[in-house]
Amino acid sequence: MTTDVFVPPPPDTVLEGLWPAPVRVVRAVLTGNSVRVQAVSVTDGQFWDRMIPLDQYRSQVRELQSGIHSFDASPKLFRLATEALRTQLAHSFDPQFAVSVSQVDPLPHQIEAVYKHILPLPRIRFLLADDPGAGKTIMAGLLMRELMQRHDVKRVLVLCPKGVTDQWRREMWDRFKERFTLLTGETVRSAFGQNVWVEHDLVVASIDLATEEHIQPGLEQAEWDLVIFDEAHKLSAYRYGRKIEKTRRYQLAEKLGPKTRHLLLMTATPHKGDPENFRLLLSLLDEQVFASQEGAQRAIEGDDSPYFLRRMKETMRDWDGKPLFLDRRVSTPRYQLAPHELALYEDVTSYVQREWGKAERAEARVQRNVGLALTILQRRLTSSLYAVTRSLERRRDRLTEALKEIGKGSRTSGLPGQDPADYDEDYDDSEQAEEMVAGASAARTPEELRAEIGELERLIAHARSAMSGGPERKVEELQRLIGEETVAKSDEKILIFTEHKDTLDYLARKLREWGLSSTQIHGGMSLQDRVAAEKEFRGSKQFLVATDAAGEGINLQFCRVMVNWDLPWNPNRLEQRMGRIHRYGQQYDVQIVNLVAENTREGSVLARLMEKLDRMRRALGHDQVFDVIQDVLEIGSIRLDVLMKEAILGRRSMDDVLATFDALETETAVAKAREALGEALATRYIDMAFLQGEERESRERRLTPEFVEDFFARAFEYLRGRLSRGRDRDWRLEHVPVSLRKAARAANTGEQGEENRLITFHKERLNAAVPAEFVAPDHPLFDAVAEAIMAEGKTALAKGTVFVDREATSPYLVWLLEAAVVNGADDTVHVRLLALKQEGESFEAVSPGLVLDLPPDETAPAIPQSLVAVADGDRAAAVAASLYADEYLAEVTARQERECDIVWSALDRSTADSLELLRTELERQQADRESGRGRDMDLAIRTTNQKIDAILAERSHRQADLERRRVTSLVAPRVAGVAAVITGPVPAVGVAGGNKQEIELAGMRVAMEYERARGRVPEDVSRQHAGYDIRSTGGDGEARYIEAKAHQGDHGDVTLYYTEWQMAHRLGEEFFIYEVADALGAPRLRIVQDPVGKGIEPEVKVVEYRIGAAALAAHAAPPGLVSERGETSPPGPSPRRVAGGDLSAPGEGGVEEGGDG
Repeated sequence: MTTDVFVPPPPDTVLEGLWPAPVRVVRAVLTGNSVRVQAVSVTDGQFWDRMIPLDQYRSQVRELQSGIHSFDASPKLFRLATEALRTQLAHSFDPQFAVSVSQVDPLPHQIEAVYKHILPLPRIRFLLADDPGAGKTIMAGLLMRELMQRHDVKRVLVLCPKGVTDQWRREMWDRFKERFTLLTGETVRSAFGQNVWVEHDLVVASIDLATEEHIQPGLEQAEWDLVIFDEAHKLSAYRYGRKIEKTRRYQLAEKLGPKTRHLLLMTATPHKGDPENFRLLLSLLDEQVFASQEGAQRAIEGDDSPYFLRRMKETMRDWDGKPLFLDRRVSTPRYQLAPHELALYEDVTSYVQREWGKAERAEARVQRNVGLALTILQRRLTSSLYAVTRSLERRRDRLTEALKEIGKGSRTSGLPGQDPADYDEDYDDSEQAEEMVAGASAARTPEELRAEIGELERLIAHARSAMSGGPERKVEELQRLIGEETVAKSDEKILIFTEHKDTLDYLARKLREWGLSSTQIHGGMSLQDRVAAEKEFRGSKQFLVATDAAGEGINLQFCRVMVNWDLPWNPNRLEQRMGRIHRYGQQYDVQIVNLVAENTREGSVLARLMEKLDRMRRALGHDQVFDVIQDVLEIGSIRLDVLMKEAILGRRSMDDVLATFDALETETAVAKAREALGEALATRYIDMAFLQGEERESRERRLTPEFVEDFFARAFEYLRGRLSRGRDRDWRLEHVPVSLRKAARAANTGEQGEENRLITFHKERLNAAVPAEFVAPDHPLFDAVAEAIMAEGKTALAKGTVFVDREATSPYLVWLLEAAVVNGADDTVHVRLLALKQEGESFEAVSPGLVLDLPPDETAPAIPQSLVAVADGDRAAAVAASLYADEYLAEVTARQERECDIVWSALDRSTADSLELLRTELERQQADRESGRGRDMDLAIRTTNQKIDAILAERSHRQADLERRRVTSLVAPRVAGVAAVITGPVPAVGVAGGNKQEIELAGMRVAMEYERARGRVPEDVSRQHAGYDIRSTGGDGEARYIEAKAHQGDHGDVTLYYTEWQMAHRLGEEFFIYEVADALGAPRLRIVQDPVGKGIEPEVKVVEYRIGAAALAAHAAPPGLVSERGETSPPGPSPRRVAGGDLSAPGEGGVEEGGDG
């Protein structure tokens, strides 16, 4: 039994043993036979309150000596943990982190949208309304990945039209390696006792599925971090007088808005020529701000709206300034049906007219489904003789089956067929609907049904006769077109779109008969088979025949010619077809040809439509009218499907039907078309200055593939995994430890941690013939490795370790700190990893990568107590706050204030408009009460006053919230780790007795003077340990990142350290080695540009990359001299002033340049 008197540890004592990481004591007291310890983790600030039995405390708790930092952690583990920490916080110093770790090479407008306009918003409520083909899905993916990396988003819901759900899943996996679950009606029904909306974190679903009544209860239980609505213009609401009609889709968005932190709406057609409809769409983002038209205008005007962004195709450029979208030429050559074809057309159309007339007298369900069946039949009639024959046969067969099931002599009220409830006319092939309604008939008795079957038999015989009556005119027209495009000679690829699978089969057969290679894509194929067919078309196949449903999600910009074999009655489908080839990546002008038989009712209508659209194209001055055909028709109150029905049924004369399109040629129609295109709302230019600055900052600070690769390989081996380097920038995983496999599987992305597979860290490697899997931060296996290192390394960072710096003249400390800025609402608006170098009592800001240049030993060497004594984390945090506060806070605060000003201006205007309307109403009600005209006016007046009070209260609440958001403050930086660095055994003295520091300073002066002489502005950043010594900029935006190396004597070997070699990889042609020989005498400068790109292979030793003198000389140009003006010239007899400022004799000072651009 111990008799020692126990004394609880005093405040600030650091303990370890019973906590995940060391903790700093806040308060400790002895309570009976237990010790109550209240403490804070030194690694993440978590508060702990533990009651520990005294015996357990004595046996399992250790009080760390020398304060928090014992400096006895493994240097190797400390270095790995530092790299893992940098990776976890990479978004804080790489402004384009998601670009670095995703399989995308985004365009300027995509970078601008995500990184300038959307990502900086603390709570995203945004409408992204770029033109079609701008890559909004990629922008959404980049945004999602950035928010995930910031731990701001975990649960994501994407709601889109059913036809693009597969495309979303494919894009998110292929480009961002995020595995979304597709929820359908079947998956919801089969999940007995489970709420699939809650079970899955990443979900994509049809928006129409989400609006169904039996789906809503489960969906309403789920909370989301990010909700994305694609094709957001389908979230429609309309005002009729004082009444607002809201569609089910709009109501769904209203319900989901409050259940998500971030909300992103995406559409290419936000306005549709109706300002009130547009305002109601915007009000889904913020009901108060968009309560009035004037308030809405204030909120979205200008180029820095926190709610809205629209860019048009003509403003979009690639990184070289070239337009992304080339011209699109649309032609509609007309042809005449042959007499035998026309006879069949009139015969089948007469049948459609008669049966439609009967259906209109039937009950609603029969009327709807028979109407759809006859519409499909009529569309197939103008598609191909083969297609209409097959449809007639199928209809006959289905009605014959129905006749057998009906008792002889019994009556029916019509045969409705099956309801095509899930049919989406924007995306689905007609086969799906035909299968459902082919058996629908308006026949009321078996006799009437038998008579209709007989009529169908007659039509089938007529169709078969027409098929054998000679060449089909449309086929001849296609042959003529192929000849004009000289396909057989030039191997021109042609995409042929048809609405119908039967016609697709017919065309594929014809192409084979003509000896032309083809492949096909249709709605019955799996996504994998569609992708395989796309690859075939990209490769050996000359033709692709596709149906509409299959066309969505397949991008074919390597093809420039598209033939619309039949034109859809739904304008949205025509827009989608054009978008398959008229998109970014298309290298040529696009040619689109519509085949139309002008002696048919449908052909006349479609030919007139294309004629009017072409005239509007000329009036607008660009071809974007073809991107918004549906909206243009709505301007003239034209329903194309209704016009088609009227033309086919003969309800109006053809002249009258065609005259409907005249409404598209007025000045008012052109003006409204500009509104529908959103020209007035669009940002007129892409902010290239912002993009260049953003790209420059990203290039300077991003994690290179080489860094990620090096960290993963060393960390994987530290965790007892095995991998071997391949030949083509890849690695083979030979053994994955069980713990890493379990962690990777837990991410639930499908990653299993399999062994014996190739992985790569380089996007370029993905195009090689032998496949390799792309691994980067956010890949489940990479994250499992990083998290395992951090779990083990947190304690190492807190304890601290010791490195040896052979070039240092005195010992120093390196502090790693996490800092954050919060606003008055306690929202974290920015996080950053900071680093300080402490020499004695002096601190300076440095790069967090400083310790990566120091070779790690297996164990930490001893350090002098004088260095331990100054290791005060609280003081380091205070110094970090003072060093970073002004610049860091000013940067974040300016953005916050700008956004708050825009929101308040719009909110104030909208509130004033709403109050004005209510006060006018109140005056009217009070007048009615005084005159006795109204009944129960007291109740009406009270209700109006309550509405006014509610608006004023909400205004005050929002104003207070905005004021809180304006106020920003720096959260006290938290020490994440500390390293002590001691001087090495190598004396800092040159070979000829010169002081090494003096030699290096002389070399820096030579390099700086050389840059100034060339008209550039050099900045000495050597003390920041950024991976280069000088950042030099020119007036034309040119930048050089210069690593200066100096010798006492002649040119020799040069050593680059870890961060310098990584920077050489990262910066490519902008990275230079300036090597100065005889730095203290008659300096001679030799310049080598892009050592990595030139294939120089250094000798690698832990963190050192030694480049031999011979390799440097091989990549430097013959010597020349630097004249007074700084120009290179051949050696000459006159004396000159070298870059360092000293006079030298001829030939004693000079410059060699290797690729000095």
